[in-house]
Amino acid sequence: MIADRIRQARLAAGLTLGALGEQVGVSHTAIQKYEKGLLTPSSTQLLAGPRLRHPDRVLFRTHTVELLQPEFRKLSTFGKTAQDALKIKVVGLVEKRVELLGTFPRTTLPGVCAAREFA
Repeated sequence: MIADRIRQARLAAGLTLGALGEQVGVSHTAIQKYEKGLLTPSSTQLLAGPRLRHPDRVLFRTHTVELLQPEFRKLSTFGKTAQDALKIKVVGLVEKRVELLGTFPRTTLPGVCAAREFA
């Protein structure tokens, strides 16, 4: 699971394997192995990339969401890389929302609205 999160965070930040490797202080091959799950990075390496430190803690989320066949309008300027980055950002936002909804349970008090009722 951490391998998928590393890849998602890298793509969402718009970084190549080499660029992230430079920030972390390892080779692009090591980053590729992290993303494939062949190697496990240390905690200092996980947090070393300054552009991967998202306030929503993308690397440490417990919920996973998958988009099923998203469709995009055909624009010549919106290529596959941009589509992949957008998909990852959408998944991140949905995962964050799922965690927040799980944090604030429904209330059982009469007359009091819970956060979920407005979702």
